[in-house]
Amino acid sequence: MSPLPDKYLSNLTDSQKKLLNKLNSDECGQSHLFEDWSSLSPDDRKSVATQIEQLDSAYTNGGLVGYIDNAKKLLEDSKHGVNPLDGWVPSIPEGEAFELGTDKFKSTEEKGLAELGSIGFVLVAGVWNNFAYFLVCIYHLYLTNIINS
Repeated sequence: MSPLPDKYLSNLTDSQKKLLNKLNSDECGQSHLFEDWSSLSPDDRKSVATQIEQLDSAYTNGGLVGYIDNAKKLLEDSKHGVNPLDGWVPSIPEGEAFELGTDKFKSTEEKGLAELGSIGFVLVAGVWNNFAYFLVCIYHLYLTNIINS
Protein backbone atom coordinates (compact mmCIF):
# COMPACT_ATOMS: atom_id res chain seq x y z
CA MET A 1 0.00 0.00 0.00
CA SER A 2 1.34 3.43 -0.85
CA PRO A 3 1.62 6.18 1.76
CA LEU A 4 -1.39 8.39 2.35
CA PRO A 5 -1.33 11.48 0.10
CA ASP A 6 0.25 14.53 1.76
CA LYS A 7 -2.84 16.64 1.03
CA TYR A 8 -4.74 14.50 3.57
CA LEU A 9 -2.03 14.81 6.20
CA SER A 10 -1.22 18.52 6.01
CA ASN A 11 -2.45 19.49 9.47
CA LEU A 12 -1.07 16.42 11.29
CA THR A 13 2.09 16.15 13.34
CA ASP A 14 5.05 14.23 11.96
CA SER A 15 4.47 11.45 14.49
CA GLN A 16 0.81 11.17 13.44
CA LYS A 17 1.78 11.02 9.76
CA LYS A 18 4.34 8.30 10.47
CA LEU A 19 1.87 6.25 12.53
CA LEU A 20 -0.95 6.53 9.99
CA ASN A 21 1.35 5.55 7.11
CA LYS A 22 2.64 2.61 9.13
CA LEU A 23 -0.92 1.41 9.82
CA ASN A 24 -1.77 1.90 6.13
CA SER A 25 1.19 -0.28 5.08
CA ASP A 26 0.91 -3.85 3.77
CA GLU A 27 2.77 -5.00 6.88
CA CYS A 28 0.02 -3.79 9.23
CA GLY A 29 -2.87 -4.36 6.87
CA GLN A 30 -5.06 -1.59 8.25
CA SER A 31 -5.66 0.34 5.01
CA HIS A 32 -9.42 -0.12 5.47
CA LEU A 33 -9.20 2.51 8.20
CA PHE A 34 -8.35 5.10 5.57
CA GLU A 35 -10.73 4.14 2.73
CA ASP A 36 -12.96 7.18 3.35
CA TRP A 37 -10.16 9.43 4.57
CA SER A 38 -10.60 11.83 1.63
CA SER A 39 -14.23 12.48 2.60
CA LEU A 40 -13.26 13.79 6.05
CA SER A 41 -12.61 17.44 6.74
CA PRO A 42 -9.07 18.40 7.82
CA ASP A 43 -10.34 18.89 11.38
CA ASP A 44 -12.00 15.46 11.39
CA ARG A 45 -8.82 13.84 10.05
CA LYS A 46 -6.85 15.59 12.81
CA SER A 47 -9.35 14.34 15.40
CA VAL A 48 -9.16 10.75 14.14
CA ALA A 49 -5.35 10.92 13.96
CA THR A 50 -5.22 12.20 17.55
CA GLN A 51 -7.46 9.35 18.72
CA ILE A 52 -5.35 6.78 16.88
CA GLU A 53 -2.20 8.28 18.40
CA GLN A 54 -3.75 8.05 21.88
CA LEU A 55 -4.66 4.40 21.29
CA ASP A 56 -1.13 3.78 20.07
CA SER A 57 0.41 5.23 23.22
CA ALA A 58 -2.03 3.36 25.47
CA TYR A 59 -0.87 -0.06 24.27
CA THR A 60 2.51 -0.39 25.95
CA ASN A 61 3.73 -3.47 24.08
CA GLY A 62 4.68 -1.77 20.83
CA GLY A 63 1.68 0.47 20.30
CA LEU A 64 -0.96 -0.41 17.72
CA VAL A 65 1.64 -2.15 15.55
CA GLY A 66 2.52 -4.37 18.53
CA TYR A 67 -1.18 -4.97 19.15
CA ILE A 68 -1.70 -6.01 15.54
CA ASP A 69 1.38 -8.26 15.61
CA ASN A 70 0.17 -9.86 18.85
CA ALA A 71 -3.32 -10.41 17.42
CA LYS A 72 -1.84 -12.08 14.33
CA LYS A 73 0.33 -14.31 16.51
CA LEU A 74 -2.59 -15.29 18.75
CA LEU A 75 -4.76 -16.09 15.73
CA GLU A 76 -1.99 -18.18 14.18
CA ASP A 77 -1.38 -19.99 17.47
CA SER A 78 -5.10 -20.64 17.83
CA LYS A 79 -5.19 -22.08 14.33
CA HIS A 80 -2.55 -24.59 15.46
CA GLY A 81 -4.24 -25.37 18.79
CA VAL A 82 -1.79 -23.43 20.96
CA ASN A 83 -3.41 -22.24 24.19
CA PRO A 84 -1.80 -19.02 25.50
CA LEU A 85 -3.04 -19.88 29.00
CA ASP A 86 -1.41 -23.32 29.20
CA GLY A 87 0.22 -23.69 32.59
CA TRP A 88 -1.66 -20.77 34.14
CA VAL A 89 -3.55 -21.69 37.27
CA PRO A 90 -6.23 -19.27 38.43
CA SER A 91 -6.38 -18.56 42.12
CA ILE A 92 -8.98 -17.14 44.43
CA PRO A 93 -7.75 -14.06 46.28
CA GLU A 94 -8.16 -13.69 50.01
CA GLY A 95 -11.41 -12.00 50.87
CA GLU A 96 -12.35 -9.02 52.94
CA ALA A 97 -15.37 -9.30 55.21
CA PHE A 98 -17.45 -6.26 56.03
CA GLU A 99 -20.22 -6.01 58.52
CA LEU A 100 -23.06 -3.99 57.07
CA GLY A 101 -23.33 -0.51 58.56
CA THR A 102 -19.90 -0.38 60.23
CA ASP A 103 -17.58 2.58 59.76
CA LYS A 104 -15.18 0.37 57.77
CA PHE A 105 -18.02 -0.70 55.48
CA LYS A 106 -19.21 2.89 54.96
CA SER A 107 -15.76 4.34 54.28
CA THR A 108 -14.89 1.54 51.85
CA GLU A 109 -18.24 1.89 50.11
CA GLU A 110 -17.67 5.65 49.73
CA LYS A 111 -14.26 5.03 48.16
CA GLY A 112 -15.72 2.41 45.84
CA LEU A 113 -18.63 4.58 44.75
CA ALA A 114 -16.27 7.46 43.99
CA GLU A 115 -14.34 5.19 41.63
CA LEU A 116 -17.32 3.36 40.13
CA GLY A 117 -16.94 5.10 36.76
CA SER A 118 -13.38 3.75 36.46
CA ILE A 119 -14.07 0.04 36.71
CA GLY A 120 -15.20 -2.40 34.08
CA PHE A 121 -16.98 -5.69 34.06
CA VAL A 122 -16.59 -8.63 31.74
CA LEU A 123 -19.66 -10.67 30.91
CA VAL A 124 -18.87 -14.29 30.16
CA ALA A 125 -21.91 -15.29 28.12
CA GLY A 126 -23.91 -18.30 29.24
CA VAL A 127 -22.19 -18.81 32.56
CA TRP A 128 -24.36 -16.88 35.02
CA ASN A 129 -23.20 -18.52 38.25
CA ASN A 130 -19.57 -18.07 37.33
CA PHE A 131 -20.28 -14.54 36.17
CA ALA A 132 -21.83 -13.58 39.48
CA TYR A 133 -18.81 -15.02 41.28
CA PHE A 134 -16.51 -13.20 38.87
CA LEU A 135 -18.21 -9.87 39.62
CA VAL A 136 -17.81 -10.46 43.34
CA CYS A 137 -14.10 -11.26 42.84
CA ILE A 138 -13.52 -8.16 40.67
CA TYR A 139 -15.32 -5.92 43.14
CA HIS A 140 -13.38 -7.51 45.98
CA LEU A 141 -10.03 -6.97 44.26
CA TYR A 142 -10.99 -3.39 43.53
CA LEU A 143 -12.00 -2.74 47.14
CA THR A 144 -8.85 -4.46 48.41
CA ASN A 145 -6.76 -2.07 46.30
CA ILE A 146 -8.69 0.89 47.70
CA ILE A 147 -8.29 -0.32 51.28
CA ASN A 148 -4.58 -0.95 50.86
CA SER A 149 -3.89 2.37 49.13
